[in-house]
Amino acid sequence: MNDAIYIEQTTLLLHAFAGAVKTLGKMNLHDDNIHAEYFFSDFLNKLYGWNLVDANDEKKNEPGIDLKDEGRKLMVQVSSTASVQKVKDSFAKTSKVKYRGYRFYFLFLVGSASELRGKTFTVPDEFAFDASTDILDIDSLIARMMSVPGKTKRELYELAQDHLAVLTQPRKDPQALSSVVKVLAEEMQGGDDSVRTVPFVIPEKIRLNRLDSIRNSITEHAEYTEMLKRIYETSESLGKFVRLTIHASLQKVYEANKEKMAPVDLYHHISDIALGKVLQSANRPTDMTIESMEWCVDVIVADAFEACKIFEHPKNVK
Repeated sequence: MNDAIYIEQTTLLLHAFAGAVKTLGKMNLHDDNIHAEYFFSDFLNKLYGWNLVDANDEKKNEPGIDLKDEGRKLMVQVSSTASVQKVKDSFAKTSKVKYRGYRFYFLFLVGSASELRGKTFTVPDEFAFDASTDILDIDSLIARMMSVPGKTKRELYELAQDHLAVLTQPRKDPQALSSVVKVLAEEMQGGDDSVRTVPFVIPEKIRLNRLDSIRNSITEHAEYTEMLKRIYETSESLGKFVRLTIHASLQKVYEANKEKMAPVDLYHHISDIALGKVLQSANRPTDMTIESMEWCVDVIVADAFEACKIFEHPKNVK
């Protein structure tokens, strides 16, 4: 993936998390499925070069803050509530003796907390704080991410993916499929698309082509091919031969590699080629996660398999 995709996907994941927090109406930082404190300590450390740790590891429910870097004398409050009162309350609750000389940061789990950066705050003498630079939000994290090296962008994306992907289940709907079909039709070149009319049963074809280890994946994605066929039919009614283009292009990949790749590897290779076309396209759907795009591609490949455009027809199977 290129840098733009890492930024795009990390943005989607962070916004998905913020949306989940808003929907729940609370910030549960000890949720076993998300481990948000640990995620944000790792994310901020990688993004800014800090060495934050969870303040609650030392003292349960440390008042006023969630993360701290003792070496740099930094502390961070992570909150879904972006308000002047939240800043004031954190100043009041945090130990002035223990954290004397620390710089106070606030990470608000909202798209933008820019309106707070222009506010004037009464800062305790023991703390350092500048509202214009020390109030972080999703927008500021992504802006910072744009300036770091490509390797760091990838690592930040992988962190977000590992911790937050549970919030972004693949979209299994016609709109998602239609978006990916449109991209593939633009990026793939057509060719021969001869129709095979001899009927067959998918399990027979799976067995014949030695694809038993991925049987469940093929059959599960094939359940959505009727949805895909309706999308294809709609495009054909407008004079666009999208199905022919995509099927023929996938068939070319199969024919070029069938003699040199194991069947399961080849099936995955065909999916990877198609997904790569989507991800590298300037017209890729930027509002979809990679997992959603991957699901759509898997349905498209399963449809090509079912239509016998890829892998051998089981006409001789009894």
